[in-house]
Amino acid sequence: MPTVQEAILEAIGHHRAGRLEQAEAIYRRVLSQFPEHPDALHLLGVVCTERGDAQTGLDLISRALAINPHSATYHLNLSRSLRDLGRHDQALAAARRAVELRPDDADGWLNLRNIALAAGDIDQAIEALRRAIGLAATAQLYIDLGNLLRSRYRLPEAQQAYRQAVALDPRSASAANNLGVALMEQGRASEAVQQFAHTLSINPRHENALLNLGILYRRDGQLAPAVDCLRRLLAIAPRNAEAIVELAAALAQQGHTTESEARLHEAIRLRPSPRLRVVEATLLPPIFTSREHLLEWRHRLESRVQRLHADGVKLDIAADVARHMFYLPYQGMDDRAIMQRLAELYVPPKMDRPAGSGDGWRIHVGFVSRYFRNHTIGRLMAGMIQRLDRRDFHVTVFFFDRRKDELAQRIASSADATVDLPDSVAMSRQVISAAKLDVLFYTDVGMEPLNYTLAMSRLAPVQCVTWGHPDTTGSPEMDYFISGTDLDTDAGRQFYTERLVRLAHLPIVYDRPVTPGRPRGHFGLPDDAHLYGCPQSLFKFHPDFDAVLAGILRRDPRGMLVLLEAHEPNWTRILRTRLAAAMPDAIERIRFLPAQPYQNFLALCGLFDVMLDPLHFGGGNTTYEALAAGTPVVTLPGQYLRGRIAFALYRSMGVMDCVVRSAEQYADLAVRLGTDRDLRAQVSRRIDACSNVLFGNESGVRELEAFLKEAVATAKRR
Repeated sequence: MPTVQEAILEAIGHHRAGRLEQAEAIYRRVLSQFPEHPDALHLLGVVCTERGDAQTGLDLISRALAINPHSATYHLNLSRSLRDLGRHDQALAAARRAVELRPDDADGWLNLRNIALAAGDIDQAIEALRRAIGLAATAQLYIDLGNLLRSRYRLPEAQQAYRQAVALDPRSASAANNLGVALMEQGRASEAVQQFAHTLSINPRHENALLNLGILYRRDGQLAPAVDCLRRLLAIAPRNAEAIVELAAALAQQGHTTESEARLHEAIRLRPSPRLRVVEATLLPPIFTSREHLLEWRHRLESRVQRLHADGVKLDIAADVARHMFYLPYQGMDDRAIMQRLAELYVPPKMDRPAGSGDGWRIHVGFVSRYFRNHTIGRLMAGMIQRLDRRDFHVTVFFFDRRKDELAQRIASSADATVDLPDSVAMSRQVISAAKLDVLFYTDVGMEPLNYTLAMSRLAPVQCVTWGHPDTTGSPEMDYFISGTDLDTDAGRQFYTERLVRLAHLPIVYDRPVTPGRPRGHFGLPDDAHLYGCPQSLFKFHPDFDAVLAGILRRDPRGMLVLLEAHEPNWTRILRTRLAAAMPDAIERIRFLPAQPYQNFLALCGLFDVMLDPLHFGGGNTTYEALAAGTPVVTLPGQYLRGRIAFALYRSMGVMDCVVRSAEQYADLAVRLGTDRDLRAQVSRRIDACSNVLFGNESGVRELEAFLKEAVATAKRR
């Protein structure tokens, strides 16, 4: 007959093998002979807990502890029974007692980690896991630590934990992928791309790495590799709804709108959600094939947004991003009603109303954008940020995915403080709120989703936006839209949900670019042609502009229209096809050049005989650069700010020679300037003589300072 100890060892064998009934029978047999045997009480209690009877398990383990109160193992398993009963505070106390009794037991610390997680105490779980790692480090434990740290938005620490996991197991695809995720969430996109690529070198079928790499490629405009990653993922997991949505987004950016729409419908069938309903309703092509095509899509947008409201659709944007409408203002219409109705779909998190900095000396202003770098926004807004008077203003610059180019560094060095925002709207809200700003100044809202989503929340007592993306935000939390007396007419107030502020001078302090010399042959352009340049992004080419361009080329047989190819080849194909339909007799005199490095772009601006400002949505940076070179820019100002920038610059200069009032006048004037060298030289001399007012002029910044002081004072009186 076996001894008691032999019987218990036999039961433990059954227990470990999962044969709980056999183990229980032996434990009960021992207790029938020795009712106070602590190990048998304890182990039977563990079996009962594992079989779903935590209360009986708790009673048995408690009896064992009454006999042997110093057993770390008993306290450990007591904590599990208490956890299963939902008695989390007592479970934590028991788990802590276990590690007090045996502090060198990694399993005890891991148990405390698990009990703390069940109690919702993430910070205690993190510390317990750190203690376990100190005793028995493994790659998986470092991965677990990184995951917990990420959940608390402690991204730099999470990144370090994942790096330790990679160091311990360089072939761990999970460690490499999670490191990529942490970098991605910190906004360190280029490093994240490297990690996801490394993950795929370990496991080419790693679904999460393929998805995240596709997302990052898409965000960076690398659409072909994005589509490739996402199609590879869907070949492995064809019902992955998130991958289908990302593929739809990439296809939409490429201009493959029909396939994008079909993919969205597929995703909605697989995983219906308010977000997918909103994405599908707000789909827009980047380039339209005709005015009728444009109107058809606008009607589709309006009717589907109306349907969303009728169906009671709301999108919680506490952690999700809202759907920004980048392409909408290029349609040349009043967008206020659409933007306002879209904003009403979004439910931001409830937040305490910010109190401001409490600084009685300086107003704390935060500037936020993804594009504070060598980009249109960076070049337009850098001077304003740099020249704000630091005697009266404390300036914080918030970066997303901070780049290391010269302009980004110049903006950063001019600030009193810089902050790198994570690639998470919830975390970014927390970071900005913690800065205790008096004014949050968005240089652009609507160019990308994160900034647009942040604009739906109240993060500072005063919130402003200006014309980096020249359209209303629709957000009820945006107080002011900073414009100018020539950028918006007085009637322009009706186009904004914000209060329109029309400064007498533009608050843009633009550094005059130096136009490098390049011969036409450098770009493959003929010396004997009259060059009409419109080196704009192709989504600015409204179908209404086609007739103007055709009129110019038909009036001037020696005229050549010079455009730049889009980064995405399909855009160029769509526009070229549309232009060929509008002017089949002149299409051979339209030259698409590859996208140019910045210095070559400046040289092109100086080579054109005439610069053509697109209808409805004109040039910003490009107009400054052309006028700096003395190149005449023909413009037809519209009723919206986005079509009045060149007009406003000419008004500042007091030179109105190139401003027209109709499309017919536009073509006539462009051809006169293109073909009459003397007239062109005369206008160029006037531009050269008067353009200094556009560069290095701080008058608008002084006006902006006065406005911000009054706005902060008004907010304090509320």
